[in-house]
This record gives sequence, C-alpha cells and structure tokens, in this order.
Amino acid sequence: MDFFLFVLLNAVLFVRPSDIFPDLDGAPIYEGVILLCMAASAPKLLRRLSPRRMYEQPVVAAVVGLVVAVALSHLAWGRSAEAFQWGVQVLKIVIYFLLLVAVVDTPARLRQFVQWVGVLVLGMTGLALAQYHGAIDLPALASIQQSEVDPETGEAFKLARLCGAGIFNDPNDLSVILVVGLVLGLYQLRQPGPGKLFWAGSLGLMGYALTLTHSRGGFLALAVAVLALVASRLGSRRALLVGVPVVVGLAVLIGGRQTNIDLGNTEDTAQQRIRLWKEGLVQLEQHPVVGIGAGQCEEELGQVAHNSFVHAFVELGILGGVLYLGAFAVPLLVLYRLGSDRDRRALSPILRDLRPFVLACLAGTMAGMLSLSRVYTLTPYLILGLATVLLGLVGPVAARRLPRLSLRLVTGVLALSAMFLAAVYVFTRLVTTVN
Repeated sequence: MDFFLFVLLNAVLFVRPSDIFPDLDGAPIYEGVILLCMAASAPKLLRRLSPRRMYEQPVVAAVVGLVVAVALSHLAWGRSAEAFQWGVQVLKIVIYFLLLVAVVDTPARLRQFVQWVGVLVLGMTGLALAQYHGAIDLPALASIQQSEVDPETGEAFKLARLCGAGIFNDPNDLSVILVVGLVLGLYQLRQPGPGKLFWAGSLGLMGYALTLTHSRGGFLALAVAVLALVASRLGSRRALLVGVPVVVGLAVLIGGRQTNIDLGNTEDTAQQRIRLWKEGLVQLEQHPVVGIGAGQCEEELGQVAHNSFVHAFVELGILGGVLYLGAFAVPLLVLYRLGSDRDRRALSPILRDLRPFVLACLAGTMAGMLSLSRVYTLTPYLILGLATVLLGLVGPVAARRLPRLSLRLVTGVLALSAMFLAAVYVFTRLVTTVN
C-alpha cells in the first residue's frame, strides 16, 4: 500500500488533476495523498530519521539540515514569519524526499519506481505535445511565446516553447525532466520483454519534445548525461572518444537556439545569467554565514541567480550552500566510484544495471541546475532520492566505499565548496571582464 500511494503521489505531482479538470483547482489533492502516504509508511519514515541512519546516509542528514538552514537564513535577520513560511515550504520537499528513501526500500521496488518515473514523464510529454499541436486545449499546458530576434535578418519573432504540467510548466524544467526520461527510456530498452518497441518509440517522442523546449540548459543536461552514461560504462578516457562525438552529433542534429550559446553577446541570456552569478557572489561575500534569506535573491538582484548551487550559497550562506552542494556532489562521486570491476561485482544484478543510468540522471540534472534556480522545487530531490536509494541498497562489500557522516566527509565537502566558489568567481570575472 505504501508503494502504491507513493506512485500515486508522483502521478499527482507530474500531472496535476486541476490542470486537466479546472473545476478541481484549489482542491488539496497532493496534500491529501502525501498525508495518506506518510500514514502508510510512518514506521519506515521514522527509522530514516534515527541517528544511526543519518550516520550511514549523510545525504539524508544534509537534506534534512536544509530546513534548519532555510529557517536560520531569515531568523538571523529577525524575520520570524518568513522563517516559518519558507521552513514549511522546504519541509514539504524534505518529507517527499524522505518518503522516497523510506518507501523504495528494495532493489525490485527501485526498478519498479524507475519504470513508473519513465511512464509518468512519457505521459506528461504526450499531453504537452498534444497541447502544442492543437489536439487538446488545456490552458495549464499552453506554450510560452518568447520574443526572439533573427540573427541574420534582425527581425523580431515569437518562439513557441513547449511547457509541461504542474512543476514542469516551464520549458527549462520540462527539458531537464525530459533528459531524465530519455535516460530511463534507454534503461528500459536494455530490459528483457516485449516493451522494447514501445520504449524505442518513446525515446523518439521525448527527444522531439526536448527540441521544442528550445532550452539551452536542457541541451547542457543532455550532453552531460550522455557523457556520464558513457563514462560510467566505458571509463573516463573512452568517454572522450565516444561521448564527445555523440554530443557534437546531437548539437548538429538539434541546432537552433538550443545549441547557440554566445558568451560574447551582452544581450544573450547566457551572459546575463553569468552576471547574476557574479552579483550573487558579491552578496555572499557581504553575508557569508547564513546568507540573505530564502527567496530574497529576486529582491536583491532583481532576478533569481539562475544557478541552483550559487543560489543556495547566496540565500542560505555557507551553511546552506555546503549542505546543498554536498547533498548532490557526494552521491554523484560515489556512484561513479562504484563503477570499478570489484564494486560492480558486489552489487545485485538490478543495482548493477541501474547504477550508470541513475548516475547519468543525477549528472544531467545537476548540469541543468547550473542555469536554473531550483533549490526549493521537488524535481532535483526526486533524482537525488533515486541515487540515495541505490546507494542505501548496496551490499556490505560495496558499502565500504560509501562515506559516513564524519569529520573527514565534512572537511571534504567544505573543500569542494571552496573549489566550486573559486571556480565560479574566476569564470564570472573572465567572462564578464572580456565583455
């Protein structure tokens, strides 16, 4: 029952009933389903919060710690009402993440859940494409009409960008989850059974939808996911020989706005976003410990930071930024390290097959997050949850490779955070100085 309710929760998340049936607008459907899910899995949920589990799975501790970081980012400025409001918002995300880690507790369930995620992405893609081509009329799925200028003629025109439902009602968000869907579709193609033809067609559908988002962040996510998938199966060196030509081929095939990134053009959105990163680092320098407060970037910078990791550091300070970056970077590195021959042999067949695809999903999502501010939305935590579940299910031999909540881990994440901030600092100074 707990697994069924959690799948239902995700179905409501991917395609909100109110988007299809407007009369349901305002009905607390998601809240009701998540409460039922919490009730059905309460014992498992509580066990995940035990000190021993926190020690064994520091990613869970980091995600839970974000609630504290968000609250402190406002309390330090005397904004108690905002601390409560944003704390509750992030707590809802943390509960979803904990439910995923608690309910998907066997390799078989992980495989089933991955299949369901692929089906849900495909279902939402079908609805979005039907709306885009006029087969249905659902205002919640309406495309964004973005103003563009033809670089050759100089004429202005409207570019229709595909949108999804609910939390994917933005071309950039939709593009990232489409990359996840493509990776999981490739995984399904490797599975025995009669579904290969179905998933082959699904890959074509999701790939076509990805081109209609016209999202540069989406193409970046796709490129990194491809490279990560190749590297996880063939090694880093062969990834350059095989993965890079594949990415170049995809760039040529897709073309258009999606692969046209002009850092030298001050009017280009890429250059504008990098300037926001630079301004964000100035805010972090002025308020380093707890940041300027969750949700305050738009007020201070005029826009969000357009980089989830920079955004976390700016709004939540060193405390929240380290927790956020560490929560994603640590499982990414560990999943890659588990690709050694010895560690692969120690995994169960299901986990051995899933590991490279979960790694690619996480790497692609993180790449997409480099141009999006999605610290307080569910999508990244869904993918992070898949990685956390897989790492929590490895056998005792492979488990020796997993980091524990220790001083060594904290020091390593602090060093990684310092390197990340230094890299962003140097990159923004070089790019914006040249222009």
